[in-house]
Amino acid sequence: MAYDVGDTGRMAYDVGDTALFRLDIQNFDGTTVAAVTIKAPDGTETPGTPTPSGGGATWTVLVPLSQAGTWYIGWTVTGTGSGTQWDSADADPPPPAEVAQDDVRLLMADNDPANRIFSTKQIAQFLRLNDGDVRRAAAQALDVIASNEAMVSKVIKTQDLSTDGAKVAEALRKQATELRRQADDGEGDAASTGFEIAEYNPYPHHPGWRY
Repeated sequence: MAYDVGDTGRMAYDVGDTALFRLDIQNFDGTTVAAVTIKAPDGTETPGTPTPSGGGATWTVLVPLSQAGTWYIGWTVTGTGSGTQWDSADADPPPPAEVAQDDVRLLMADNDPANRIFSTKQIAQFLRLNDGDVRRAAAQALDVIASNEAMVSKVIKTQDLSTDGAKVAEALRKQATELRRQADDGEGDAASTGFEIAEYNPYPHHPGWRY
């Protein structure tokens, strides 16, 4: 019997988010989930409510991340390969609310709260590294995405693109270059730019899903 644990694939969480964790059982002859233990960053343990699907081959549990820090989720299984498997997720503390953070997300099409690539803490860090310049912060964030295969894949999935990773990465880098040019020229407001790539619209209505 083998099983995999993992969250939904989302790369960043903030306090107040709800994480969806999953346990996949590949060979489940008599194996079932007996209990789920949720351990908060302060050490408090509470039981979770697992939900089965696929005839018991897949289990999920929702975990509200009410504290900043690392959350641990323990899956206790019975049957073949019985034992406890652990997974974890980090919740970033909320930084002071800033309009600039929303502008950064708008420029890089990361403004759907259900499918965010960067947490608010990470957006705040991009702003800090770029002396508060919205365009330069967005440009750096786009460069980070373009250089990370997993993040590029997430962009392709969340935007339901039929293009390949190399094209998306190239479009991200071009957008970063354009944002830096606009920053150098002191151009207009934050909403005045966008990607140009076949079938890639940076401001679509995202489907309301997590993975």
